Amino acid sequence: LAQGTGGIYDISCVGDSLTQGAGDTAYNYVNQLNSSFLINQTAYRYGVGGESSGAIAKRLGGIHAFVQPFTIPANTDAVEIEIQDNMGNKIQYGAINGLLFGVSTSYINGIQGTISVSPDFTHTYFTRTTAGSAIVIDRPTLLITDIMHNHKDDTFIIWAGTNDNIEVNGIENTFKNIDDMITFIGHNRYIVVGMTAYNNNMHDIDNIN
Repeated sequence: LAQGTGGIYDISCVGDSLTQGAGDTAYNYVNQLNSSFLINQTAYRYGVGGESSGAIAKRLGGIHAFVQPFTIPANTDAVEIEIQDNMGNKIQYGAINGLLFGVSTSYINGIQGTISVSPDFTHTYFTRTTAGSAIVIDRPTLLITDIMHNHKDDTFIIWAGTNDNIEVNGIENTFKNIDDMITFIGHNRYIVVGMTAYNNNMHDIDNIN
């Protein structure tokens, strides 16, 4: 899957704590790909513990995230922003050790910058990379994340859904979120990993897979 007619592709691994490296980090599958299997390729880790399939889809681009109207300042000072999905729900990205995997570097109206969050995860900020003219964003504008901008052509490993509460939202919602990720990717170089852990939210995993 990582090598196609167009050449050799890097691998983007998107998911939750299982991709982040919870447990035995040394034997996490992303590390194993890089240390034991890949030649002239890199596997990138885009895993954030506790995220649902919907939250993962918002980082990957399967579910669009829109920055609400604000002004990008001319300088490189951080400015608070609000991000919503296409239903008007506020998006608050999770971070691991201060890093928003796949989101930290993002683009708003073509301006590259860094997305950061407050320590309590209640506020989101944008800091442009290079000073320039102030830009007024007067309507909801699509947030282009790093993974959307720089890694869309990668081969993808999608491991999502373990944290979904299917008793409330239904397994069909998980399937839709994964389908939305695949639709955004737009090519057939991907693997979807099935559920591998039983928890209070996800019963009968063997049948779901």
